[in-house]
Amino acid sequence: MSKGPDGKRYDVVQFRDDRVTVRPWPFEDDEFTINIEACKLSQVKFNSSAELAEALQDAPVEILEWTFEKR
Repeated sequence: MSKGPDGKRYDVVQFRDDRVTVRPWPFEDDEFTINIEACKLSQVKFNSSAELAEALQDAPVEILEWTFEKR
């Protein structure tokens, strides 16, 4: 749950088919897909920023994708 800039409450729901919706629907298009690049780290704590930076450089990059649709 989050309030948008208009002060209204917006809920994000992910369905079993992995599609996502926002209620109430604030977008012009009825459906769109977004993706991001994510670095997958197996370690959760680092002793320094340099150690974290090195782990991020060595980590495999994974593309995460979500399709949002009006439901």
